[in-house]
Amino acid sequence: SLDPQYLQQQQSDFDSLAKWLYGNGMTSTLGTPTPVNLSFPVQSGRGLKVTTPIVKGKEILRIPLHLCIHQYMLLKPEYDHVRKYVFDSFHQTNELSDQDQTFKRYNLTFLLLFEKQKHEQSFFYPYIKALPDSYPHLPFNFSLYERQYIDKTFVPCFDHLANSMQTVRYALLKLAQHFPKIFSRQIFTPTNIDWAQYT
Repeated sequence: SLDPQYLQQQQSDFDSLAKWLYGNGMTSTLGTPTPVNLSFPVQSGRGLKVTTPIVKGKEILRIPLHLCIHQYMLLKPEYDHVRKYVFDSFHQTNELSDQDQTFKRYNLTFLLLFEKQKHEQSFFYPYIKALPDSYPHLPFNFSLYERQYIDKTFVPCFDHLANSMQTVRYALLKLAQHFPKIFSRQIFTPTNIDWAQYT
């Protein structure tokens, strides 16, 4: 069973996340101030729980773009001092056939780690703090024994995605190695990079 202190901390993080979301523009059409609770129930994991009746097809939540970490954030002025380093590090790596998809993954992974590096100074701190610590049940973390049971039609896709993730990992490690005063090598680690990609 899960440690009660761990569950209590998780619920506290989710309460902070909900406060941050509602306080910065997330709205609901259900008619009450907080009709949706963010919760961490033991039975079903992380998620949303609607506290009022809903109608099929009716909008529940509206989350503005500024509450989302998205790749176009890199074009904002606050990233001017790092943008060139970030782009150059990627383009100096081996390019894949679906470079656009890999580049999008690279940008999102970088942004999540760069915001994580800021700790409480990041606007996204309540969101990042509520994220899972790890993703042990994803296929990338399967043992060789477990992988033999993956549907064979999925294997080429799995391998392709693994290669793409390896490119992202290499480019970000190189970025932190070349500019350690800007990109913390305590944050830009293989484990954290994979965590951010899974997220």
